Amino acid sequence: MSRPIRNNMKKSLVSRYDNSSISNWGTKINNIKLFEIIKSFKKGNVLVIGDLMLDEFLFGKIERISPEAPVPVVKIKNGERKLSLGGAANTAYNIHTLGGKVFLAGVIGNDLQGKEFLKLMKNSDMETSGIIMENGRLTTHKLRAIAYSHQVIRLDRETNEEILPESRKKIINYIKKRLPRVNCVIISDYNKGFLTKKLLNEILNIFRKSKIPVLIDPTLKNMDYYRGAYLMKPNLKEALQILAKTEDTSKNEILRKLKNRLKCENILLTCGEEGMTLLEKTQITNISSLGKEIHDVTGAGDTVIAMVALALATGASLKEAAILSNFAAGIVVGKLGTAGVTQTELIEIISRH
Repeated sequence: MSRPIRNNMKKSLVSRYDNSSISNWGTKINNIKLFEIIKSFKKGNVLVIGDLMLDEFLFGKIERISPEAPVPVVKIKNGERKLSLGGAANTAYNIHTLGGKVFLAGVIGNDLQGKEFLKLMKNSDMETSGIIMENGRLTTHKLRAIAYSHQVIRLDRETNEEILPESRKKIINYIKKRLPRVNCVIISDYNKGFLTKKLLNEILNIFRKSKIPVLIDPTLKNMDYYRGAYLMKPNLKEALQILAKTEDTSKNEILRKLKNRLKCENILLTCGEEGMTLLEKTQITNISSLGKEIHDVTGAGDTVIAMVALALATGASLKEAAILSNFAAGIVVGKLGTAGVTQTELIEIISRH
């Protein structure tokens, strides 16, 4: 599972935004600079902490309506089954496919899905020492049936129970052990019982003292526990829910109120087909979405924050990181299911704009 972000055709990639303090980034992008950042990805070390999931996709076709109920019958093709890393693990996977070094911390269950999750991690050559397996816990599992490139149904198997105190201690020990090697941190929160108030406070205190930037992919429930983070990445729907605002509220007002509410100077607001808007201290920059055919929005939100963190970890500015994340999202919405983005794909799409 992952948070979606939709992209449609827009005129320009970066444009100025109404009456706010104007960014001097302008409307042209220095591609050479972006290529230099991409080439340096191998120097970036990112720690991802969050809810781990196993995504499963069954591909088939619809030939009739069920005689038992008014629902389509999806005839699954033989062998058309795909397993993917989901949630925070999809974020980590994107950092890995982009060439960065990633450390992943989270909890899974000691069940079939948990074992399949670990197998995917190992087959992807990703480190698993930060993955804690809890006896009696369900591994979050999202099963989707896909027909003609469209999702027909999704079945969720999960728990929202808090992790055990022993698991929390193991996670903290793992984080402290990896601390000297980390340039940037992502907290990916899906409200599945892993990121408790106590664990969030401990994590943020650790990185506040180390001055390592922490990026949050938030959930509404824990919104008041993220204060002090370097950057928050809510989507527009989440932001409106947080502020109890209507859809006609201007993005400038949303960002300013979010900044006051969350005590966070930097906010990247993903706005569906309208692209994304970056608040960097007092400057607001609107980044328009790319003209890209959309096959599936699953995983695009994870890709965005993965790209921002990896770019920051290698010395990019926040604006450069946000622009790169917009390109990366434009790639992943053209793929079915959760998927990684490569440097080659990123360079190709940048070269076309």
